[in-house]
Amino acid sequence: MNIEDWPILKSRGFLALYSFTQKGVFPESVAGAADVALIGQRAEQSVELLRAASYLPDACTVIVRSANRTSVATLQGGLVCEGDQSLNIGLFLPKARGLDVVELEQPSERPQFDDLGLQTLLNICERIDRCEVARVILLRIGDKEISIRAHRGKFDVLTGAEAPLGIAALVRGAIDAGEEVAYSIAESDGQSADTPYTIGDLLGLSELGFGASDLGGNPLNDAYRSLSLRRVAEKLSDGGVVASIEVRDLAGKIILKLSVGEK
Repeated sequence: MNIEDWPILKSRGFLALYSFTQKGVFPESVAGAADVALIGQRAEQSVELLRAASYLPDACTVIVRSANRTSVATLQGGLVCEGDQSLNIGLFLPKARGLDVVELEQPSERPQFDDLGLQTLLNICERIDRCEVARVILLRIGDKEISIRAHRGKFDVLTGAEAPLGIAALVRGAIDAGEEVAYSIAESDGQSADTPYTIGDLLGLSELGFGASDLGGNPLNDAYRSLSLRRVAEKLSDGGVVASIEVRDLAGKIILKLSVGEK
């Protein structure tokens, strides 16, 4: 890979170009004005975001932007380009296109969360997702009982709550208070399977910056993956490092966009 003549290296806003493997992140070209320690740290963050984004089907490139930073990490060539807000990524991505795609090792097929409230909601979503025929699910959340009608990843709220986010708030409140959250499955109530809500509504994905189009062929798997990306981004956004993240596929099509770290 001959990068010496790449236009991005002499362009406005360019700070550094790195390569990465499973073993780490390595500098290829660094501008004289760059803060080497800071830019190297940002490149490592970009690779971590790309690793989290790799849970999303077809994800290949992550673009990170903030008030003073533009970063592009791509599996194409295993490269990270760091710059300030004026960096022209259009000079970089066409050069990376066509390079061999590297792989980033994932610790598991499906990410797990140390947020017990979120993981409990995801467990409920899994039960909703497994209802091949319409079923009534009784949720016991602390001293409250809520009934929903579930069918193939969608559901309706029958009694005990006004909307999905109300259920989510009760679940999180019960977990925080150390109260029990459990469910049981009842037979169908014989009513038509009117299921206006999705798993994303229960998880509040729209409130987190994810649109309905962000959940594709398998909403539950994509919910896990999208939430994993946001979790990593939030950890890296301390100090306002990350403002927005864009995930693209191999052809450059945008898969997911979200905002993080904005106060």
